[in-house]
Amino acid sequence: MNKFGNFVTNEHLQFFLMIPVFLGALYVSMRITCAGVDLRGLLHSRPRLITCAALTVLGTGCLLYMFLSHLERQIKSAPVNRVLVWISGAYVAFFIYFLHALAVSDLLSLLLRSAGHREMPARLLMAFTVGIAVFLTVYGVIHARNVRTIHYNLSSEGRLSAPLRVVEVSDLHMGSVIGTAHVQRVVDAVNASHPDLVVFLGDQFNRTSAIDVVDAEEIFRILSRIKAPLGAYAVLGNHDPELDSEIYQQYLSESGITALDNGVLEIYPGNPAQEAEIRTLVSASSDGAGSVAAPVTPVHGALLLAGRTKLAEDKERVPLAKLLDQAGVMPGSGNSRSDGSSGSYGSSVPLPDSVSSDSDQPAHYLLVLDHDPGGITEAVSCDADLVLAGHTHRGQFFPTALITQFSYEKGYFYGLAQTINEATGHITTSVVSSGAGYFQTPIRIGSDSEIVCIDIR
Repeated sequence: MNKFGNFVTNEHLQFFLMIPVFLGALYVSMRITCAGVDLRGLLHSRPRLITCAALTVLGTGCLLYMFLSHLERQIKSAPVNRVLVWISGAYVAFFIYFLHALAVSDLLSLLLRSAGHREMPARLLMAFTVGIAVFLTVYGVIHARNVRTIHYNLSSEGRLSAPLRVVEVSDLHMGSVIGTAHVQRVVDAVNASHPDLVVFLGDQFNRTSAIDVVDAEEIFRILSRIKAPLGAYAVLGNHDPELDSEIYQQYLSESGITALDNGVLEIYPGNPAQEAEIRTLVSASSDGAGSVAAPVTPVHGALLLAGRTKLAEDKERVPLAKLLDQAGVMPGSGNSRSDGSSGSYGSSVPLPDSVSSDSDQPAHYLLVLDHDPGGITEAVSCDADLVLAGHTHRGQFFPTALITQFSYEKGYFYGLAQTINEATGHITTSVVSSGAGYFQTPIRIGSDSEIVCIDIR
């Protein structure tokens, strides 16, 4: 995330923004109730005045609760909290689109007046404005429930022993606005892709307390129906509970998903006549230290699956170079340049002492799972072949998509990108997903709820 991104996510700034939020809610209420009359008419009409006050309180309450729940300061009753978050999220969407539609209608009225034409009746114009905002909100709610499958085809350049289909699921956000119905849609889409391997890229839960997962046991049962011969693996995101928390351990045990935070696996796909071989090179751990399972040499043609923890800026994150060193992986092994020289960790990361410079190391395919696309730069410096990330939601809905896009470096916001390690010449492919779920506000406009299916040959 760049400086602009850090600025807009600052908690002190968000508290300060509550002042214009309240004024905005008051303004919206007054414009709706004052349609056809001036301020004096509003003050002399008790029904209008009561309506204005009620809409102001409702609007401010919704915006305030959405803000507080974002900071995890919400009602502890999960069913009640779910209803309040859903209503607040829908109002936030209405609020934003009403202000946009109001600006358009006011401009239209101004143009008609300046051109000497008869103005549209105020009540009709307001009905049009409210109607547009309601339409966009309802459309966004319906569109968010549709789960799309995005396909990419990549080449392993001969480093994989067999073709591999990986399905990426990020930002499911089980909780306030994501329940059993949407999780079932996601699982159906995953199974319809017939994956070899499924990876969950963090923010499986909507908040670190996980108090709003009303139907946890049923949701975990649905997730356990995912069919993937090589297994399903998950890393933590910034909204997930701690790895050793009761709810997260329940999620892992009942869903059949394996945690891979600060861990490295070696997966050898084999062929149709063989069972795949999976062994742990570095084990996942809750303290972020990572422990080496055994000194091994990566197998020729294997997939190395490295899982990262939370956000790239997290000081407790173990450097990817260290994890790979613990796994016995030579930087750039199997990823040599055309001139025959081997890769390296790049100029920004020191080369571990235990790594030799021999160029005849076994070839493998390094796939890095990282919730935060901010970690792509580090993965590039380690000559990763593919990085899968989420976190951005592609902005989720307009106009927040514009703010989100400006908050991230080019290529880190959404979609497929390729980045070259200037020190080694190795090219790393990265895919950032918009996420299978949605956070707080239950709408998507200008983005899709999606899973990503990647064929690596």
